[in-house]
Amino acid sequence: MKPLDVVIDTDIGADPDDAIAVALAVASPELRVRGVTIVSGDVDWRARIATRLLGMLGRPDIPVIRGIGAGGMLGIEGQGMLDREYRGPEATVLQHTTAAHWLIEQSHSAPFHLVAIGPLTNVAEANLFGLEPHFGCCTANMHQGWPKYAASLWMRSVDESLVGISYAPCTVTTILNGHELRAVVETNYPFEDVIRISIHSEFAGQQVSLRIPEWATAASLSLNGVAQNQPVAGTFQDLRLDEAGDHEIVLDLNPAFRSERRFNESVSIFRGSLLYALPIEDEWRKVIARDPVSDWELHPLSPWNYALALEAETIGDELALKRTSGPAGFAANPGILSAQVQGRQVPAWRIEHNAAGPVPESPVASGEPLEQLTLVPYGSTKLRI
Repeated sequence: MKPLDVVIDTDIGADPDDAIAVALAVASPELRVRGVTIVSGDVDWRARIATRLLGMLGRPDIPVIRGIGAGGMLGIEGQGMLDREYRGPEATVLQHTTAAHWLIEQSHSAPFHLVAIGPLTNVAEANLFGLEPHFGCCTANMHQGWPKYAASLWMRSVDESLVGISYAPCTVTTILNGHELRAVVETNYPFEDVIRISIHSEFAGQQVSLRIPEWATAASLSLNGVAQNQPVAGTFQDLRLDEAGDHEIVLDLNPAFRSERRFNESVSIFRGSLLYALPIEDEWRKVIARDPVSDWELHPLSPWNYALALEAETIGDELALKRTSGPAGFAANPGILSAQVQGRQVPAWRIEHNAAGPVPESPVASGEPLEQLTLVPYGSTKLRI
């Protein structure tokens, strides 16, 4: 019978119960102890007890991992446990990780049964959202997203056309219709509206197809300085390069502000592909101090509970675009494409259960004074509405 993989999460100390449990588990042919995680009180001291015990049991190969403690012990807990001289082997305390992180890492490699015989603090922390290997969806996937996005900007159709799916600075070198083609894209999209594409093709008659987003209802397109037919939003615009050689395509997406209805008839504000948000001044509070993988909470320092004073149907006339010079990027220049709009605070919209309460149903009444608000691209914010 294959032994059952287990990890023991323990507050091992002066009382014999946890030590006996560890000894029985290690000696059992029905179990394979993958590790011992330590919790509660002085986890450094408890880890030393565990490493000594595992060595005495002849299993110094089992790792010991420190978890969350509160510093110090209660009463005589742990006193005298390591006073006697011992020259035998001891297990190793793993450095540069924590019990919660190690538990998640192990669960990714192979399943095991967690035997929690101490306080459930490590178990609770292992369910936090945070840095990998927690449920680090943002910290893990966002960074994969950029290179995968860049690698999928251009595609080849079945008829050997070059197809632009999305737009970012890039260089494409490929073989189409048996000839080499090279395309260079220059743009700061989505922080600017114009995409310039320089193409060198050795094939006369090469087809190029560009995706026109469904919101680009006022886009314009030119080939080698000659204006083309008005692109149709939500379709692919086909171009034919009649001659071999160099060509220049200029696509101006010319986006406008627009709104989309959301929960309780609230609105989300967009300009092109950018979603806008109200940035909130924030205070970072360290919840679990254990650098470099500490956990944080963000708390608002500036007002956040605003209603926008506008008509959704005429939003393009009521928001003013403000451009600032400087590098393009969410973090590098948060205000590069900001939107100016008026709004009023809604005092009845409050914090509930440590988060913003449900969005009030629109339209909402407010007797607060009008204020000038600045909205910025959502990706430029840490705390936002």
